[in-house]
Amino acid sequence: NLMRFLRLNPAIIKKFPIRCGGRTFFVVGQLEPTLRQLRKRFAVASMMQVHGWKLAEVSQRRSRVYPADALYTARPGVFLAVRSADCLPITFFSPEVGVVGVVHAGWRGTVKKILKKTVATVAKKFKISPRDFYFYFGPAARSCCYDIPLGDQRLRLFSRQFLKKRHGKIFLDFASANRQQLLRLGVPRSH
Repeated sequence: NLMRFLRLNPAIIKKFPIRCGGRTFFVVGQLEPTLRQLRKRFAVASMMQVHGWKLAEVSQRRSRVYPADALYTARPGVFLAVRSADCLPITFFSPEVGVVGVVHAGWRGTVKKILKKTVATVAKKFKISPRDFYFYFGPAARSCCYDIPLGDQRLRLFSRQFLKKRHGKIFLDFASANRQQLLRLGVPRSH
C-alpha cells in the first residue's frame, strides 16, 4: 500500500515533496481540481495517453501534456500526473539518482511491456540497475473484476498465468503481469 511504500522509501518525500497550501500530499480521487491548484505553484507534466509504450523525459520545469504512456524526471519541483480508470497507474523512483516516474499500464501497454521498457530505458540513461528502483502499483481493475469475453483477442495476448477463470468468465490480472516484467529485470519483490 502507499503508506508502506512511503515509510520504506522516505527519500521520495525528502527529494520530491508535493506541497500546496503548506501541506505535503499525494493525489487520490478527483484529479482535475488538484491539478489546477498544483499548476499555480509547480510544473505539472501529464500524459495524453496513447495506450502503447511511448516514454517521455520531462527535462524542463514547465507544465505540459505529453503524448505518452510513461513519464520520468530527475528535476525537482516537477509534478508527474497519471490518469487511469481500469488501467494500472505505476509510480517508481530511485533514491540513488533522484529520478521519479509514472507509467500508465493498460492492457495494450502491458502486452507491449511498457513497464519493463521504461525501467530499462531510465536505468540505462542514469547508469543504474533496475534493482535500484522502488515501485507503487495504484488502484486498477484486478483479477477480481476485469473480465474478458470468451473469444476476445486479449485472451491470446496474455500468458495463462495472468488469466483466472471463474463462473464461466475469464479475468485478467494486470498487476501480476506487470510485476512479472519487474521480476524478469531482476527487481526484488520487496521493491
